[in-house]
Amino acid sequence: MSTISWIDHSEQVVAKSHPTLADVTNRPLNQVMQASGFSSYISSFSGFVALTPGFTQTGLIQVSGSVTAASATLSGAVTAGSAVISGLVTAGSAVVSGLVTAGSAIVSSTGPTFDIVKTGAAADEKDYRWTVSGSSLLCQFMKDDLSSSATWLTVTRSGLIGQSVLMQCGTLTIEGGSSAGNPAPTLDFVKDTGTADNKRYSLLPSETPFLRLRFVNDALSNGTDVMIWNRSGITCPSIQVFGATFELNNATPASDIVKTGAALDEKRYSTTPSGSQLLFRVVKDDLSAGTTWLAVTRSGISVLRLEVPNGTLIVGTSALSAFASASGTLAAEHNSPAIDVRKSNAAADEKVYSRTVSGSQLLERLVKDDGSSGTTWLAVTRSGISLTSVVIGVDPTGSALLRVGGTITVGDSTSVRGSFQAVSADGAAEIGSSTNHPLFLFTNGTTRWSVTTGGNLNADTTNGGWVQSRVGGAAAVARHSEVLFENAGLSTTSTTVGNSVTSFSLLANTLDANNKAIRITMAGRTATQQCTVQVKFGATAILASNVAAGDPFYIVITIARTGATAQLANGWIIRTNIPGSVGAVAAQPAETLSGAVTVDFEGWVTAGGTLSVDFCCVELLYA
Repeated sequence: MSTISWIDHSEQVVAKSHPTLADVTNRPLNQVMQASGFSSYISSFSGFVALTPGFTQTGLIQVSGSVTAASATLSGAVTAGSAVISGLVTAGSAVVSGLVTAGSAIVSSTGPTFDIVKTGAAADEKDYRWTVSGSSLLCQFMKDDLSSSATWLTVTRSGLIGQSVLMQCGTLTIEGGSSAGNPAPTLDFVKDTGTADNKRYSLLPSETPFLRLRFVNDALSNGTDVMIWNRSGITCPSIQVFGATFELNNATPASDIVKTGAALDEKRYSTTPSGSQLLFRVVKDDLSAGTTWLAVTRSGISVLRLEVPNGTLIVGTSALSAFASASGTLAAEHNSPAIDVRKSNAAADEKVYSRTVSGSQLLERLVKDDGSSGTTWLAVTRSGISLTSVVIGVDPTGSALLRVGGTITVGDSTSVRGSFQAVSADGAAEIGSSTNHPLFLFTNGTTRWSVTTGGNLNADTTNGGWVQSRVGGAAAVARHSEVLFENAGLSTTSTTVGNSVTSFSLLANTLDANNKAIRITMAGRTATQQCTVQVKFGATAILASNVAAGDPFYIVITIARTGATAQLANGWIIRTNIPGSVGAVAAQPAETLSGAVTVDFEGWVTAGGTLSVDFCCVELLYA
């Protein structure tokens, strides 16, 4: 504590700025100002009270502005103006054993510290400290002599963002829900940079009783359970997990199920990966040993093998052993499921028979022992619950042989590649339908021919082909001419030139290649008067001729393609009653064959006559 040297009656009064003598008049005032933290001879004074380090005040300090202190011990009350510190208290370090009430208080220094000291507490349990270290606020327990500390809470910031909160204590208790209207205790984790309704994660108990982890919306009005821990006393009967995937992420992850009431070494069931295998094991209670009962081998995202290395696989009530049948259902469920049958004593690469699914096909395969490759011998293709196709053979395009000792029934239709032989007792082989449905012949996945229920063999109207016969040597074949149009028993008495008795529209691209041709036939007779007959191909009149009354006639014309818009037409007509009755004609039409072309059978008569067209037709010729 500083001492004030008051002016004595015996001293000579000397004022400020004497050239040789000390200032006596202002000495006590300067001592008070210096003890309060001010300089001597200050030119202005705003009413601040400065408390120097070590200053102790046990009475009352009246402050009308702010209190600033490097170090002060206040054992009384600090009051200012007409209110209890409505201004600002700023201190580097302050020890307050009485009451301090402030609108705002700031502890300001490069290492600010705020201590609360409970004077009646046990040794080394009195001091509680808040201090700042770097960018972290530390809450500490201090020894009485401040020689050491234990941090129980660390809050780290970056600007206005709280980076982390570390609590170092034995137990954190959140208590609530003990009375009506008191909400259940809840621990929420809120990511303030998350998107809307994706910020809050909540952990809370329920009276059911269970502890639930939930995703909660920003307004706290709704949420979805992620995990629920059910309890009964101090035991956990069950854990519920809600979500598509539950992941264990570790170099050697394992998932164990332990039945606590089971016999010794019969409690633990374990699932763990090993290399490229997932192992299902029964394990001793102390984890010292176990036995694998199921092993799944993978390569990338493909499953190579499913093995039951120990024990017997039971389906329904029957054991799956060598050559044994099983009742019930054996299911392999996966994106690419497979079931392998392995004959352990077979020769190398002759042990494994595999059934697998690829796309919409069920495949039966002969597989190498290591599963690296194999050959498909049966492929069954489906569409929904309908059977699309069955392919049997090592090479469906080669000479695979299907031998049948009885009858094969394949829906309403079947296709066979290679050689099909019947070895039943009567030696008869039948392919067809036993119901009122046509039989279709396919090539390259396209319908080419059909046999109707009436027995007709029809080429498909879009993708059908030609009927060919062998002629002479094996390399020579002949196609049959095909009747495109025919009509008979027609007549006309029209006198109009160019009158159409009947006509036929030759479909576009019927003559789609050079040398393809059509043959046109027209035959008939006249009565009473002379008649004129004419055959036109598109806009071109190929043959026109007068026929005498009562004279029969017969016309034959061929039209051959030489180009997309070029044709050669040749024909003749026979008339009975006209000298030189055989007449030949030639023409060169220029019709566009990519479109339809009309073949018109025309005829007209002299008034009173009748023209009869007994028969006409159009045939397609192509070798």
